[in-house]
Amino acid sequence: MRTSLNINIPNPCHEDWSKMTLQQQGRHCSSCEKTVYDFTSKTDEQIVKTFLDKGKICGRFKSTQLNRELVLSRKEKNNYLSYVASTLFAFFSFGTQDVKAQGKSRIVKVNSLKNQMVNGKMGTSILNSKTIHGTIYNSHQFPIPNVNVMVKGSYNSTRTNIAGNFKLKGKLGDVLIIEAKGFKTTEVTITDFGNHQIYIKTNHLESDNKAVKTDTISTLIASIKGNIVSKTDGLPLPGVKITNLQSKVITQSDFDGNFSIEAETGNKLKFEFVGVKPKKVKINDKRFYKIKMTEDLSELTTIVASGYPSYIISNYDKNKTEKNKARKVKRQNIKNRELDRTTVGNFLYNITNIFRRKE
Repeated sequence: MRTSLNINIPNPCHEDWSKMTLQQQGRHCSSCEKTVYDFTSKTDEQIVKTFLDKGKICGRFKSTQLNRELVLSRKEKNNYLSYVASTLFAFFSFGTQDVKAQGKSRIVKVNSLKNQMVNGKMGTSILNSKTIHGTIYNSHQFPIPNVNVMVKGSYNSTRTNIAGNFKLKGKLGDVLIIEAKGFKTTEVTITDFGNHQIYIKTNHLESDNKAVKTDTISTLIASIKGNIVSKTDGLPLPGVKITNLQSKVITQSDFDGNFSIEAETGNKLKFEFVGVKPKKVKINDKRFYKIKMTEDLSELTTIVASGYPSYIISNYDKNKTEKNKARKVKRQNIKNRELDRTTVGNFLYNITNIFRRKE
């Protein structure tokens, strides 16, 4: 089986290619604020792979690349693997794709209303099956972890991480079922492959004619951020130790005094730094905190007073001097024969005496 594509551009764009900003994949068109891919030096296989990966894009083509079949060919290496893969996936068309060239819409004309035939066999396209990304939030715009996300009518499902993010395979038109304890089950139809931001509502039950919440709103905050400065001069404090007293998570402020730490509403953060008084802050519904720390002059005085104990240096010098004096006196007594040498000392003296010049 093979993948093929036919590109037809009835109304080409007239923007000046040479005036566009150069980028890695092509050039940036200021008119439509999009990247224009340069396909003029690409092979048929590279063009087809790009459309398979990117979907809707702007492109610059040669006339020889238009109005003909572009084929994604397979290599001869590992023939048996290629044959097996070909029998499983038969690509023929991308359906109707919107293609853009330097700001103007281009239409790839393929009849997707009827089944396409490739080499006498039915072709099946899986182009629209891609990874769907998204984040689940509550009504307070806080991300919700451990939410079940499932493609309706299938066993394809996943759960959100601690930051409320999820990803799973799907295609355009699929319906996602969002389920979480304490929240209403929500269904969302996939209309594009962008990053989806999904908000779900808290579930309420009627009990004794009164509305009662079945669960509290998720209080998990993925990341608390802030900036730490000195209360005296307003300068940032780098290297401040920040501890979440509940989760025991520890971090430090950077060179500009900025920090980021995971915490829940109600947690307490402790800020500690040399020369300033420790400070505790209770987390509420805010996501950013400005921390001002006060200098602790008593702590600084203690550090200076005990930092350089001079008596250690004095004792060292005194002991060294006394040892040198005692050694000189001992040598002089031996020389005057007032003190006998030890056995080892006498042995060494006799050996070295051989090499001494006698007067």
